[in-house]
Amino acid sequence: MTKTEAIKKYYNRIYNLCLYNTSYKQEDAENCTQEIFIELVLKWDKIKDNCIYSWLLKTTDYKLKNYNRKKKTEAKLQFIDDIDTLPEDSADLSDLIISDSEIEMHKNNILNQLSNEERELYRAYFENNLSFKEISEKLNIKYSTAQMRVYSLKKKLYKKVMETFCIGGIGMTTLKLLIALTGDK
Repeated sequence: MTKTEAIKKYYNRIYNLCLYNTSYKQEDAENCTQEIFIELVLKWDKIKDNCIYSWLLKTTDYKLKNYNRKKKTEAKLQFIDDIDTLPEDSADLSDLIISDSEIEMHKNNILNQLSNEERELYRAYFENNLSFKEISEKLNIKYSTAQMRVYSLKKKLYKKVMETFCIGGIGMTTLKLLIALTGDK
């Protein structure tokens, strides 16, 4: 199963769980679901194909527990400070529609911000699907160094995607760009 197939298959199930557990607060459910699937994309290599749904359920449970903890804290602060309403985000970007050409443009912009070494590592890992062993041999580095550099590159790509979209509840757009950058394997 590819990342895209997993997202298509499970996105609505996870979203509905989040929606139910956030008392049908659509924006909160979208943000929670987005965080779960971003984490899925970033940790894809570590998840066994037959364990994707159970991993998603476990991660959803964890995210919802954090969400409820955060909401309880906010409620206490609201009560303590006697705030009538919490400020709402004025920009609702959850319905943002983005074309494949725009995704490709953002992908190229992000890749252009990488150093030459990072681009070489990106091509080796994401485009050429080289293993860590093959990367270590190609770049003449240790196996563990290859692993750490790929991990660091994934973190950097994630950060660049978040900077690009100012992470305002964009959901599927963010996931599309992450998949475009990291490949659909």
